[in-house]
Amino acid sequence: MKIGIIGCGWLGTRVAQKLEKENEIFVTTRSDENTAHLKSLGLETYQIDFQTGFDLKTAELFRNLDLVILSLPVSKKRFSEEMAENAQEFLGDFKGQIIFFSSVGVYPHEDGIYTEESTENLNKNISAAENFYKNAFPQINILRFGGLMGDERKFSKYFENKALPKPDDIVNHIHYEDIAEIVDHLIKNKTNGKLYNVVAPLHPTKQQVLDYQTANISSEIENSQDGRIVLGNLLEKELQYTFLKPNPVEF
Repeated sequence: MKIGIIGCGWLGTRVAQKLEKENEIFVTTRSDENTAHLKSLGLETYQIDFQTGFDLKTAELFRNLDLVILSLPVSKKRFSEEMAENAQEFLGDFKGQIIFFSSVGVYPHEDGIYTEESTENLNKNISAAENFYKNAFPQINILRFGGLMGDERKFSKYFENKALPKPDDIVNHIHYEDIAEIVDHLIKNKTNGKLYNVVAPLHPTKQQVLDYQTANISSEIENSQDGRIVLGNLLEKELQYTFLKPNPVEF
């Protein structure tokens, strides 16, 4: 298959490296530095800033791909309608499979259990982005990711020589290897029109993650109903998916 990744950053790069084993990959990025990096990895790379526009030759190439992944920034504070409109125009009347990378930041930052059916008090900017692309491409699959982890993104690294705020808060993390594998499942299953939370099935506290990663201290992770918990078990059921990395303390 010919697959495009629009906005190929930290996560997109890792997904591309997984998919390129069986597919032909085309990517876009904004910066000079990342363009050079992606080309050094052997990826066919096009430098485009969707805040300002695009060239029609590259657009024509992407419009004829089999599948496109939209990995443009999703911000809780701002929805760039101009960027989204340019991305839509770039793809034109795209009818192939399409996947949008979103975030569990769409759910309220309040205690509760959140599933794909939770629709109250959603973040207006993330929700606006999802709705924009869904209206433009009805076949789109929307993946709401938990906190991205893996490689240099290690939870304990962010709190070296710092106090850990709210240590009893539950984490909703996901390892990039599972994201890449789930995307591969969607492609092979020819899935369309789905919304999934992509979050590891275990939900330790911040303190449990820090204790394990810094001192190898492990403790039982309870299936607590307290705290802000985003559930990702719908994709486990519908895609018959088993997580490669189920426990965030080990990320």
